[in-house]
Amino acid sequence: MMIGWILILLVSASNVFAQPRTIRVVHTNDVGGDLADDGSSGGLGRVVTAVNKLRQKHPALVLDAGNILGPDVISSWDGGQAAVEALRGAGYSAVGVGNHDLDYGVDTLNARVKEAGFPFLAGNVKPVKRNYELPFKPYVIKEVNGVRVGIIGCLDENLASRINPESAKVIEVTDPARSVNATLSALTSYGVDLTILLFNANPAATVGLARSLPGLDLLITGGQRDDSPGHTTTYYKLANDVHVATTPAGNGMVGLVDLTFVGEPGGLRLTTVASATFDIRHLEPDASVTAAVKRVAAGFAEDKGRQLGQLDGFSIARRGSAVANLMRLHTESEIGIVSRRTFREVEVDEEGFYERDVNRLIRFDDVLVKLELTGRGLREIANRSKRLKDGPDGLLFAGLDVKTMVINGRPLRNKEPYRVVTLRRLVQGESEYRQIENALSIHDTGISLRSLTAAGLEAWGTLSSSSFWRLDLKPVWRSSWSLEGSFNRNYVDDTATNYRVSFLRGETRSAWKTSTRYQLGYETSRSATTLESLADYGRVAGETTSDQFESDVTHRRRAPNLRVDPFVSAGLGTAFTKRSFGNGGESGRPLQIRTSTGFERKFWKRWVAQFAFRAQRDLDEDQSDYGAEAKVNYQVHLKQGGRFRTRIRTFYGLSDRRVISVENYNTLNFPLVGELSLTVRQNNFAYRLDRKDDTGQSTSPGFGFRSDLTVGLTYGLDWKWL
Repeated sequence: MMIGWILILLVSASNVFAQPRTIRVVHTNDVGGDLADDGSSGGLGRVVTAVNKLRQKHPALVLDAGNILGPDVISSWDGGQAAVEALRGAGYSAVGVGNHDLDYGVDTLNARVKEAGFPFLAGNVKPVKRNYELPFKPYVIKEVNGVRVGIIGCLDENLASRINPESAKVIEVTDPARSVNATLSALTSYGVDLTILLFNANPAATVGLARSLPGLDLLITGGQRDDSPGHTTTYYKLANDVHVATTPAGNGMVGLVDLTFVGEPGGLRLTTVASATFDIRHLEPDASVTAAVKRVAAGFAEDKGRQLGQLDGFSIARRGSAVANLMRLHTESEIGIVSRRTFREVEVDEEGFYERDVNRLIRFDDVLVKLELTGRGLREIANRSKRLKDGPDGLLFAGLDVKTMVINGRPLRNKEPYRVVTLRRLVQGESEYRQIENALSIHDTGISLRSLTAAGLEAWGTLSSSSFWRLDLKPVWRSSWSLEGSFNRNYVDDTATNYRVSFLRGETRSAWKTSTRYQLGYETSRSATTLESLADYGRVAGETTSDQFESDVTHRRRAPNLRVDPFVSAGLGTAFTKRSFGNGGESGRPLQIRTSTGFERKFWKRWVAQFAFRAQRDLDEDQSDYGAEAKVNYQVHLKQGGRFRTRIRTFYGLSDRRVISVENYNTLNFPLVGELSLTVRQNNFAYRLDRKDDTGQSTSPGFGFRSDLTVGLTYGLDWKWL
């Protein structure tokens, strides 16, 4: 009889252990305190509806991986109070702490925690001062359907620099892996059946932390920057059996994880994990949240009702570029850079922007930061932004044409430093533009982006990208000098010796040649003035083989509203030595002065053309000419820092001598070490004019040609004065 009872008890116990039990984890992340539906997300009303619906099938925990309070504009206005009120109706079990939860300061967060009724978890955050009370808990233990669950929270160590500076003064973020592993050991001794970590970071940091936590079961994460479900991996399992779940950034999705356990003599064993995400944008928002949102939005609109001005356009690109230009003007910087993610597409009244509209346009407030970046760093940033195209992490530039890589009409130089103004979140790497983090110098201005934009609209009335070309930003002086030693092969045909022209000088032979080039430029936002000089001198066996000096000064007026830029220029061409012309003719030195006025236009990405009227005086022959001049410049940057440039200048005379001249300069440059580079030049020249004798008969010798090829080393220096 006793044996029978024992068998019955054993069978009953076996059935109890074998009976599976399931719990559901409903999870969100990066809801950002978005109270209202702005067309791209569900709004907190729909979040509450979705959570309450999904928790009905199984006993559930409701968790969030951080950033529930901000940076929504209305939540920023009330410090996240309305967001906490909305989420309280969803019955959250616990939330992790994200960097935006600290946007309003630790004291404000402390007040929100007391109102919430659910804990905020961040075990690796410590107070700087011992007597300072933090509103965080390291973990919490919940029992759901007989399963004891230990829930841990931690803040990404790399996010510490992105939080509100006032918050950063009172907290210290320690190593998350060490903190979580210590908590996992403690939870094991407390007999928990399941461990969950709430963590907000980018995918790389998430995976790195998960791999260092062998005792963890489930990691709920946020900070995944791809907003579309097709680009965000919402669930995966690592080799150490850690399950990772998330939803795309924003509150348009809610996730769930169903975990099934079976009982064993030693406790519960996790057997299956199933994950899914749900689009909530079609759901009806919770009525109580909707009422709260309307109440808070009305108060916000009344408080931020000051009329400012008009911001040109509707698209993020146009409005963001205008704001970047305003930043550039205010800080006297050459380039302004902002992220598309900073802005929303918002509709405003016909009267223009009100202060509340600025807060809606700028998704979250930020601080202007001035820094110095090299041209190479700017080029890498622009190329990364191009790859992201119109995505939220793409950038908008003011002052830099990213298609042609031109700054104020001047090609970007890889080694030259440039004054840049951007936003604190970009400097701190939120969008992972590491080149910005590695700037030559960084200065935090403390200037609020929203305040600057509001002040600019109020002062200007209308802001647009085209408004700024008329303004004189701080002028820039630039200078460059190069010395070149090279081997030169020069060819000069017999006809060329009949003309006294600087670019036809030399002998047909090979020689060593020395060249110098100098450029001095003065640039403002309205104009650019440039002096360019070149001097070539080749000599072998005591004889001059090539000899040329050219110098030109050009003043160009920028006219963005036109299709062309007007310019004027003056120049001269001569040689260092005298020589005879023709067969035993008179010895002399060519000397020509010239002046041009016309228009410049850019074609496609790399072509620049000038068309002008030119007048010139040949002082050696005491003759004047006038006619049409055309110049074409093409330049392309090659891989590994190389550069190719070709320049063609032609003149067609309309006066009696009918002068025709063609100058073609081609340069291929490859950097070697430091300021030293390998340079290959190939130049071509042609010239003719009509000469007449006393009877009026033409005695022109025809076209004269010269061509040369030069290979050598160039040492170059650049200077810049701001």
